[in-house]
Order: sequence, then structure tokens, then C-alpha cells
Amino acid sequence: MGLFVKILHRAWDKLLIGFVSLLILLPASPLNTPIPNRDSGVFLYIGWRILNGEIPYRDIWDHKPPIIYYINALGLAMADGSSWGVWFIELASLFLAAYIGFILVKKTFGTLAAIFSMYLWLITLFFINQGGNFTTEYTLPLQFLCLWLAHEAQNREFCSWRGFLLGLLLGLAFMIKQNTIGIGLAVTIFLIVDRIRLNKFKHLLHELLTIFSGGALVILVLIILYAAQGALSQFWDAAFIYNFVYSSTDLMAKINGTISGMSPLYRTGLPQLALIGYVISIIWLIFKRDFDRKWFQLIVIGLIDLPIELALVNVSARSYPHYFMILLPIFSVFAGYTVWLIFSVLDELLHLNIPKIIGTLCVCAVLLMYSMVLYKPYMDVIRNDFGLNQDNTMISYISKLTSPTDTVLMWGAETTTNFFSQRRSPSRFVYQYPLYMIGYSNEKIINEFIQDIIRHKPKFIIDTKNKRCPIFNFPIESHKIDAGIANIKSHYRIKEDIRSWTVYEYIDI
Repeated sequence: MGLFVKILHRAWDKLLIGFVSLLILLPASPLNTPIPNRDSGVFLYIGWRILNGEIPYRDIWDHKPPIIYYINALGLAMADGSSWGVWFIELASLFLAAYIGFILVKKTFGTLAAIFSMYLWLITLFFINQGGNFTTEYTLPLQFLCLWLAHEAQNREFCSWRGFLLGLLLGLAFMIKQNTIGIGLAVTIFLIVDRIRLNKFKHLLHELLTIFSGGALVILVLIILYAAQGALSQFWDAAFIYNFVYSSTDLMAKINGTISGMSPLYRTGLPQLALIGYVISIIWLIFKRDFDRKWFQLIVIGLIDLPIELALVNVSARSYPHYFMILLPIFSVFAGYTVWLIFSVLDELLHLNIPKIIGTLCVCAVLLMYSMVLYKPYMDVIRNDFGLNQDNTMISYISKLTSPTDTVLMWGAETTTNFFSQRRSPSRFVYQYPLYMIGYSNEKIINEFIQDIIRHKPKFIIDTKNKRCPIFNFPIESHKIDAGIANIKSHYRIKEDIRSWTVYEYIDI
């Protein structure tokens, strides 16, 4: 019994974090969500094709940076092609992020603040996760590690391994999703201002070069990899050129998108608590109140970081809830600060010398009551968000009526069907959004897509009735495009309708 108590005393935080992480991600597991969201379907498909020797961008088009595809390939390889492997990587990533964040807030503001902060950002993540396996999930541990480095570098310089590691983390985050480097930008701004203030120009240059070298190493490795595979131009075109077009919206649209996209976060109170801590920090700086020196640098970097994160979170002006995961690390820090302030004020006013274990139990009791309030919304999300699109009729239909060597074209954005039926797409444009994107689409890629269909003769073309990419109707017209479409139409006849989708079958004439 004594040994058990000793182990529990040492591992209670890890057990708590593991339990809460499991509660957050279990609804997104294949157990509850056997058919994932569209983004996850694309990543799973590309991961599957990587394991079969294909190269992202060259052989399969998508506009995310490449690391997400290799994470999915690793997960599939671990679980013999099952999406369970990817889910276990998700869980490990979330646990790591939560544990690093917990330790960071605990060292800075104490255990009680760390428990509150960890719980709030994890439950907030649940409400914006939308099925899981998003790029922003995998950047969370990297962002927390960057914040941890910012804290640990108090009174130290970034020209040692810390700077290189920071750059390495930022490079990895950038190559998972480009707008997740806000913390790195904040650290850089802090260093520039602080070192100029102290006339440490030589140290500043050394630090910036050290950070840059870490990030450059990641980018250089990927450039060499794709150049060696003859896919560098496709990589640049899809992961950068397309995203420039995708994000080219006016400022007011971005602001409105950010405001509307933030709304799902408010239900847990995390942004509200973080804002209180943020405002108090600004007031303390204005009136030159001294922060505790052990967390001064973290707070100042956080003050710089939050506006940057808000500017980066919605560069595309599209208010998808999962985009806003990148705010969770910095929100957790300021929420922890607010909780610490509350406990400090109460302790000063009431002079309560509450034992640590009693305080921890009280916090857990409060969070338990809070969980009871959130129980109904939690279950509603499981039923309404995670339970959508679980009809596998089309997957079964394709698996039954085609052979593994047949290709199947999903005209729309339903790559998930290709993955779960284990049928390749006849074209690298496994979904057709880029062919309809004004400012990006051109005659060359439309003709490439058409010629892929003509050459590979997919057994089925399935019109998913996606309004963003109407079948046989492109935004660009030319004689060559029209001739290619006519050729395709001459070889395909409507076979039947499945659900609201129309199945075209290849006819050899």
C-alpha cells in the first residue's frame, strides 16, 4: 500500500493529464468516428500512398506543408494500415503538449494554476477539434516547447543549444502549418528589443543566427528531399503559391473571420481568463510594477505573442474552429497567470494557510462541478460533430464492385472514400478545389487532370455534387479543355445514384 501511495504521489500529474487527454480524444478515435473528417481523409490517403512509394505534391496534390503526411504514414505503418495508429500518435502528441504546458505553468504560477490551465485548454480543444487529425494538433507540443524554452532562457542567451532547438521547433511547426510560428516571432522581437536596449548587438546577431540555423536545417532537409525526388516545383506551387492565393482576402474579412471563429472557445471561459491576465500584465508594465523575475521574460514574450497569434490564426478569413487551436498554448499561460492572481489575492485578504493537498483537492472539486456543467455540451458535440458522415455505403459499394487495381475518381472533396475503399485516384488532384480556385487554376493543370482521367480510365467517376467543383464545368474554357471533357463524357454513362451522389461507369467504346 505504501509503495502504491508513493507511486501515486510521484505520477499523479501524468495520470491526470493522461486521463483528461483520453477523454478529449476518445470521441475522435476510430471506435466512435470510423470515418473521419475531410482533412483527415486527405492526410490518411496521402500517408497510404507514401507507404506505396508515391511522393506528395508530385503524385498527390494537397496544399499543406509535408510533415503532416509523414505523420499519417508513420501511424498507418505502425498499425498495419489502420487509422488507429494515427490516433495513437494524436494521443501521444496531445499528452506531450499537455504535460509540457502543465510543467511550464506549474513552475511559473504553481500547481493549482497549472491544473486549472491544463484542464481549460484541453476541454476547449475538445470543442474545436472537429474530428481530429488536423495539422494544428501536431504543432501544440512544439508551441508549448517554444514557450518552455522562452521561460528556461530567463537570464540566459539563445546562442547556445536553446536557440538552435527553438529554431528547429519553429522549422518543424512551419512545415506542419505555416502560421504556427507566432511564438518564434515573439521571441525574436523580444530579443531584438532587449539586446538593443542593453547594447548587446554582437550577442543579438549570434542568437538570431543560432535560431535561424535550427529552422533552416529543417527547411533545407525538405528542400533537398523534394529536389532529389523531382518534386520541388510542385512542393512550392501547392504548399506556398496556392496558400498565397487562398489567403488573399481583405483585412476586414480576416477580422470578421477571427471574431466569429473565436466564439466556440468562449464556452469554456479560457479566452476570458487569458484576457484578464493579459490586461493585468499590460497594466503592471505601464505602472512599472515588478513581475517575479522568474517569469518576467515569459510574460513579456506572451504579451508580444498574443497579438501575433491573433493576426496569424485566420490569415485565410475562414473561421473553421480547428484553426484556432494555435491560440491554446498562449491562452493557457495567461489563464494560469489569472488563476495565480486570484489565489494570491484570496490568500492575502483571507490569510488562509491551506495545506497544498487540501488546495489541490478543492481545485479538483471545482473542476468536477465545472465538468458537470459541460457534460451536456460535451455529449452534444460527440453526437452532432463526431457522429456526422458515418455512412459507409459508398465505400462498401466501391469495394464490392471494383478490384484493388481499379482507380476511382471522387469528383469533389471526398478523398476519405478513396482511402477507406483502398482505391487510388487516377489523378494527383485527388480532390478538385485547386482546379476551381480563381487566381490559381489555369489551363495547364485542368488539362493535366483531364488527361489523367483519359489515360487511367477510372472504373467509376462519382459526382459528389460539391458546389465548389461542379462536374465537367471548369472556370476556364478552351478548345483543348472542351475536347477533353467531350472525350470523357463519351466513355462514361450514369450507372445509378447512391445517396445524393451520382455514379458514372466507364464504357469501352
